[in-house]
Amino acid sequence: MEINNELYFLMGCVFLIAGTVQGLFGMGLPAIGITLLSVFIPPLPAIGLNIIPILLISLFQIFQTKNPFTIVIQYKLFAASMVIIGFFTSFLVIFLGDAFLLTILASVVILFSLNNIFRKRLTLSKKLDFYWQILFGSLAGFVGGLTSILGVIGVMYLAMKDLKPSEFIAANGFLIFIGCLSVGLGYMLSGVIQPYMIGPSLLGTVTAFIGFKIGSKLRNFLSSENFYKTLWILFLLAGLRLALTAISKF
Repeated sequence: MEINNELYFLMGCVFLIAGTVQGLFGMGLPAIGITLLSVFIPPLPAIGLNIIPILLISLFQIFQTKNPFTIVIQYKLFAASMVIIGFFTSFLVIFLGDAFLLTILASVVILFSLNNIFRKRLTLSKKLDFYWQILFGSLAGFVGGLTSILGVIGVMYLAMKDLKPSEFIAANGFLIFIGCLSVGLGYMLSGVIQPYMIGPSLLGTVTAFIGFKIGSKLRNFLSSENFYKTLWILFLLAGLRLALTAISKF
């Protein structure tokens, strides 16, 4: 790709928008970043340019809590399960198509979102969290290893824990950061991430940070109930987008 002022301008604008959504709801930056970038540039460079802002903003997101190390300790089983299962599952990509898996995932996300919008939200027992983390972490690794979609299962798990918005955002930042580390390493080794991407990606990170701070301020006007209602609408839209992606692969 040719590096020019237009690419820097594009990265600045895209990640200002994506960062604002991320600051509001603790999710959305990866999906919005890759979707908007893909409108203007080829998908592969868009993926590479997306990684550094996701990695650094999710790291910043972890430190929004008073004690970030508590988050790491609390969700270490989920993270470990996700990384281990994701690593071994990634080898299956060359044998399995992902259209069927994306169809199942889209169906689960859509039904789960509709249930939480129109009925009482599903919750998980805190006493069984040890087992829930292993189950959902393994499922996240399985889905992520086959499709590179790392955040969907984590959002479902955290939302069912009925956390405060600030706790949800910090925990989701940690899970995204861990998943992004493993995927980013693979992209570096495979050449998806190129040296020329560093400058534009860092600019995108700066504007994403500004957007995140704006979103954080706007979040103060949302009650916990409205936070989750809006979150599920966004999650439903993500499910519909997954469904369209699945259909295109058949």
